[in-house]
Amino acid sequence: MTREELILDCRYYNGEDEPPIGTDELMWGYEEAWVRMVLENSPTPQKCIDYYTRG
Repeated sequence: MTREELILDCRYYNGEDEPPIGTDELMWGYEEAWVRMVLENSPTPQKCIDYYTRG
């Protein structure tokens, strides 16, 4: 996937370098890290997704 395709799945992160004023900074940070880790082929995002979907 491309960076742009991944960003389409984000609610808070839109590709900015800093979170916009009024944005939930914690969620913005999680989404920014997720996009970065997926692009780096890190195994961590899949572990996070599996944990999240297990509820």
